[in-house]
Amino acid sequence: MSTIQVVLGMVLVLLMHVFNVLALRSRSPRGKLHRQGIHGPSPHFYFGNIPEMKTLLLQVQSAPTTQVKDKDQHVSLSHKWPFTLFPHIQKWINQYGPLYLFSTGTIQWLMVTDIKMVKEIIMYTSLDLGKPTYLSKDLGPLLGQGILSANLRSLSAEIISRTCFGSNYIEGKEIFSKLRDLQKLLSKIHAGIPGFRNRQMWRLEKELNSKISKLIKHHQKETHEHDLLQMILEGAKNCTGSSDGLLSNSMSHDRFVIDNCKNILFAGHETIAITASWCLMLLAAHQDRQDCARAVVLEVCGRGALDASMRRSLKTLTMVIQETLRLYSPQANVVRTAFQDIILKGILIPKVPQAYNPFGIGPRVCVGQQLAMTELKVIFSLILLKFHFSLSSSYCHSSSFHLIIEPGHGVVLKMTRI
Repeated sequence: MSTIQVVLGMVLVLLMHVFNVLALRSRSPRGKLHRQGIHGPSPHFYFGNIPEMKTLLLQVQSAPTTQVKDKDQHVSLSHKWPFTLFPHIQKWINQYGPLYLFSTGTIQWLMVTDIKMVKEIIMYTSLDLGKPTYLSKDLGPLLGQGILSANLRSLSAEIISRTCFGSNYIEGKEIFSKLRDLQKLLSKIHAGIPGFRNRQMWRLEKELNSKISKLIKHHQKETHEHDLLQMILEGAKNCTGSSDGLLSNSMSHDRFVIDNCKNILFAGHETIAITASWCLMLLAAHQDRQDCARAVVLEVCGRGALDASMRRSLKTLTMVIQETLRLYSPQANVVRTAFQDIILKGILIPKVPQAYNPFGIGPRVCVGQQLAMTELKVIFSLILLKFHFSLSSSYCHSSSFHLIIEPGHGVVLKMTRI
């Protein structure tokens, strides 16, 4: 009899915990925002608003599409990818206004599209507003807990491998392949649903960690260069057992190094390749801008090799890259979580909800920004000096979301050697 009572007691405690996580904990912040006039679609108690989001996306994807052409019979390119990849955003803005609530599983979101409030979030540097914990939890297999045809993926992988790790793309090819597989798998899953991981994800994470660990051990034995990996290794060694908080008690030396390598490999490889693809597509579609950029590169570099001193003079390329990032930012959104109650634009944001800012950037600038800009300028300078290019007649303009915004069917160009 006592055994039955114990089991029933454990079940009751478990049910109370689940109810607290799925209902009470989420209703508290929602109630505080409701009382300030901020509303949104009613969520399912377990899935949140994910079912409606999937339904809206399916409706958009199943609608027939036609290629619109201008008066010269050139394909007209639409840059309104947010409304095709995330149709729920536009619907709920129209329905609830520039600030509204929605949820994915147990995670509560405050959508922010009000420009003044977006600026306030961007300028908010207090640690009361920071990156949410779900990023390291749900995207852990891909990023861990670190600092965060013509094949542009291969090219960017080669560059990031040689620059940061002293290896080449062939040696790390399987690592990049596993990263890509994890990226595709994680992009299909919404954050906030308990127990979403599957065996394939666990297997990929284990294989990825093993291959990176092998790369690190090979580097330690064979390489004496002071590259980025060596700096990470030295930093982890110096901080082991220190009280500065860089290595937490729960994170081992090896885990710290592997997670930071995953951050660098993914951010420095995939985002560069995608940005380069979009940029070439835009230059191919706008021949006048392509000719202007080529003229600047010829003026600065001539027919000789590009060196570091020329980089700052390529201001036209800087503008081209910045315009590409404005139209097709690799990052679909910027997320911040309130670790304490804060006030933004007169609105009390309770602790826990995520401030969801889909089209902005935060004060925490990417540590690889300068390397990325330099890499892109070198790639475009070399291409512009050697080739004239235009969009192929087989190019189909579309966007897809695999954690980052990328061309749905690749970018097909017609290349002509100059």
